[in-house]
Amino acid sequence: AARVAQPVLVQADLGDEGRGGGLAHADEGSSGVHPAHRGIREPVRRRQGRRLPYAVRPHEPEAAMTLPTPILEPVADLTVFVATPIEAGQVTGLNSRGRRRIIPITGGKVTGQLSGTVLPGGADFQIVVSDTCADLDARYLLQLDTGEHVFVMNRALRRGSVEDIARLVRGEPVDPAAIYFRCAPTFEVSSPSLAWLTESLFVGTGARFPDRVEMRFFRVM
Repeated sequence: AARVAQPVLVQADLGDEGRGGGLAHADEGSSGVHPAHRGIREPVRRRQGRRLPYAVRPHEPEAAMTLPTPILEPVADLTVFVATPIEAGQVTGLNSRGRRRIIPITGGKVTGQLSGTVLPGGADFQIVVSDTCADLDARYLLQLDTGEHVFVMNRALRRGSVEDIARLVRGEPVDPAAIYFRCAPTFEVSSPSLAWLTESLFVGTGARFPDRVEMRFFRVM
């Protein structure tokens, strides 16, 4: 009677051969598992003195990787003085998602890794989405103590209760802890020494006061 081939277990090697598609085999006369092999045991059939693997699938997961947790590095504190808001009315047409409010910027200062003044002439171009939320888009120019200029484009989200937002609009003081005010500034620079401002992401937090906005910018490391 013909002799029926018995399956032999072999382990797939995840070394160079396993990654390159090579096959792992058991040595003749062994128990069927080579001690150097790692991975998933797979059956191999014998035929005419050879072992023919039919399901060698090295899929041992890669070593666990730990993704870095971002660190916030303080970069600058800003005080931006503002004038009376201009209520430009409800936006209509395809972009009708709120009321346009423009707040002129009259000056200010910046301290920290950036040190200088906020030049007048900028503005915060807001879309008031609801009585509790506004989409802010402030654009202004910094003049540093070194004579260099930095153009700031700062998108922000501000939200709070109906009562607190109404008080802000009337120019009344509101506890900054009661208002969510977060921003994501980007920068345009003309000096190579300031190129680092264009090579990282930045976030910030802020607070609105009757005559000014206070902000702190962080670099995401």
